[in-house]
Amino acid sequence: MPGRDARSPRRRHRLRDCKHRAARVVAAAPANVRSISNRIRQARNSCADSQCGIDAQVHCAICALNPCCARNPLLGLRLPHAPGSGKDGNTMNSLISKFTFFLLAMLAWSACDAKAFTLPTGHYCNPASGFNNPLPADMCFQLNVAYGSDPLQKFDVYMPSKGASKAPVIVMVHGGAWYQGDKFDNSVVRNKADYWVRKGTILISINYRLVPNVDPLQQAGDVARALGYAQQHVAEWGGDPDKLVLMGFSAGGHLVSLLASDPSLATTASPGLRPWLGTIALDAAVYDVPLTMGNPNHDPIFDQAFGTDPALWNAASPIVQLDARPAPFLAVCSTVESGSCTRAQAFVDDALGYGADALVLQEALDHEHINANLGLASDYTTQVNAFIAGLLNGTLH
Repeated sequence: MPGRDARSPRRRHRLRDCKHRAARVVAAAPANVRSISNRIRQARNSCADSQCGIDAQVHCAICALNPCCARNPLLGLRLPHAPGSGKDGNTMNSLISKFTFFLLAMLAWSACDAKAFTLPTGHYCNPASGFNNPLPADMCFQLNVAYGSDPLQKFDVYMPSKGASKAPVIVMVHGGAWYQGDKFDNSVVRNKADYWVRKGTILISINYRLVPNVDPLQQAGDVARALGYAQQHVAEWGGDPDKLVLMGFSAGGHLVSLLASDPSLATTASPGLRPWLGTIALDAAVYDVPLTMGNPNHDPIFDQAFGTDPALWNAASPIVQLDARPAPFLAVCSTVESGSCTRAQAFVDDALGYGADALVLQEALDHEHINANLGLASDYTTQVNAFIAGLLNGTLH
């Protein structure tokens, strides 16, 4: 989790929560609608870093997946501060800002409505050009594959357009403070798919049930079920069930770390699950749950996820559950987020103590970009890819 000396986790997750809510309301608009207002900005890869809340000024940065224009998969929208935003003007400013937001949202929806794209079912491929959907070009997909009965127990499969045979498989687990997030989020899949799928790897991005309907232990069980289902069926998509690599970001990083620490949790949830090659945690939200919960200054998002029962804290704590040599483990951490690398190093040191092939990869990126930038041309991507190559060639085992 990022430290309070940068952006507090609570503020960051409020920002992300607002973005997710807004993305469900605003489907973005094509170019002719963007021209009606300078508030609908040119497509860009990430949202502006600004305060987002349902307060008097409604000052939001919004990332919305655009089903109308494949060339502009993300649009940003910011509502300006209304004048006179002191205490006396808060109520009126709130009404004006919200009404402005509503009008812009309706304009975007009305323009998109006639040609909004419905995501396909079954096996589907995008050509290299000339398509009208937010999925990557020159790639094939199997979306919303159900691995359980709950509506959230689904995953998406990204495949090379030219087909694959016995290909490596990356199973990606999204973040979101255990209570939000989605497998289809741009930062979760876009750059990773563009890099690895185009190299011949299968990418599977999973959803799982969310807090407060389940706790993190049950979420880890969902990840294991998805992994088991993928092992059983990945050959249908050109993948090799013995070449699975588990990857997760933030809360998802915690879940994959927990499964790496306690493989019996995975096999209990998914009988017949075979060991995966290794695990990559992208700035995991927490490794030592009791230590975090015992800190009187811990962020309330941990209370929402882990409650007050020390038994759950221990059971859902990767560093507590680690009592044997795990499969190879890569902990990516942020040098610009307070405590990120200290937490990662503590877990890796414990894994090394059991003889594991485990290492920490320090990156000068903030929490969000640890996830979003993976797959872009960079030394960061090269090093993560080298770790995966080591898993595949047996150098790491």
